[in-house]
Amino acid sequence: MRTRSPPKLAELLDWLGEGTTAGHPRVRVQPDEVEPVAPYVLAMGEGGRIAAGAGLPVVVGGLHDRERLLGVVTEYREAFRPSPWCTEPRVLLAAPVAVAGTAAEARDLLAPEAWAIVRSRSDGAFPALPSPERVRAAELTPRERELLDRTVAGQVAGTAEEVRTELDGLVELAGAEEVLVTTGAHDPDLHRATLRRIAEALA
Repeated sequence: MRTRSPPKLAELLDWLGEGTTAGHPRVRVQPDEVEPVAPYVLAMGEGGRIAAGAGLPVVVGGLHDRERLLGVVTEYREAFRPSPWCTEPRVLLAAPVAVAGTAAEARDLLAPEAWAIVRSRSDGAFPALPSPERVRAAELTPRERELLDRTVAGQVAGTAEEVRTELDGLVELAGAEEVLVTTGAHDPDLHRATLRRIAEALA
């Protein structure tokens, strides 16, 4: 969930919870026989503080700036207020991850998504993922090159052992309870293959 408005978040939680506010009857969005799943708040802007104040789990990304990431997590944990949704702070670490036979192959898998993110910042639209070859041949402005380098710095790519080691270090650094893998790839078969390799690496 991405929100900059605590009142809007409170309204949504009321719809999902007991519906105690007039005009907000409880909405069932999952089977009754399972435990309710708390909404997660994306830590963009004031998202970390909003999540802490509402007693909700938080999703933290931006591995390229680990000092900022740690600051967000620390502030969230210090400001967290228990709620019916979540009695303790819970951090989900979001990261683009790829596992391949070599680190270079893994970086190639993630290159199209990184390029698309850069283009979306320039054009305002997220394009279809090109092939790694097209990414390598693309002409970028200095600003786009800077954005691409920063995006790539936030990726976790390598062999199974390399990725497992880096993710273990990131989880320990952030004190994260979960990792959200946000992998995209140009080739659907390679995408499925790297997801299988990630699962095997983290098993």
